Amino acid sequence: MKTSFDGHFIFLVIDIIRPICLFTVLVNIFGTSYGSEKEKKIEQETDTMRNFRDTLAIGVLQWEDSVEDLRTASESTLKGIASWKSIKKQ
Repeated sequence: MKTSFDGHFIFLVIDIIRPICLFTVLVNIFGTSYGSEKEKKIEQETDTMRNFRDTLAIGVLQWEDSVEDLRTASESTLKGIASWKSIKKQ
């Protein structure tokens, strides 16, 4: 007979094993010394990639804002032309 405790126990075991596995992976990549040259290099590359990502994200937002500004300007121009035409007819 299966109880609800069995499911909770499995999640408890996974929560215990996951950090151990992560620690093992990190030790295999960087070794046991803190602040190794490899770690510093990877952190620098990660920072560079994040900066590039952020720059692109800002560019996308600015582009979207520019498109909206252009749309608004076009609509205003059309309204202005329509107003001048109505004034001309009077």
